[in-house]
Amino acid sequence: MEDIHDILYKYPHKIFCGDFNFDSSQNLRKKDKTPLENDWMTKHFKEYDDIWPLLHPNDKGYTYDTKANIMIRKRKTSRKRYDRIMCSSSSWKPQSISLFGNTQIDCERDSFDPLYLSDHFGLISEFTLRE
Repeated sequence: MEDIHDILYKYPHKIFCGDFNFDSSQNLRKKDKTPLENDWMTKHFKEYDDIWPLLHPNDKGYTYDTKANIMIRKRKTSRKRYDRIMCSSSSWKPQSISLFGNTQIDCERDSFDPLYLSDHFGLISEFTLRE
């Protein structure tokens, strides 16, 4: 995250997205003294908007969800928002964001196990230029 921050810092308009490998709503406890992930993000990426909560403030937007994605069902339910789209721009305005790959693929195969595109649901977002 430090490398991404340092590379993108000099640009006036930036979007970065992907699997952040840590949930957006909680910090995992660490034994060493390194800053916790979301605490670090809040401090160093404060000029960025996290598009999901910006446009869906009352929806958790889980992209890793063992309850919904039965391909990865476990005994213990795990619901996290690991994947994000972040934007920092005075010119680009996020219009929409939604999950994709969150329905079972209907295909013929030997196994009766459910099949999804991935263990994570994807995100797709649309932006427009501000006037």
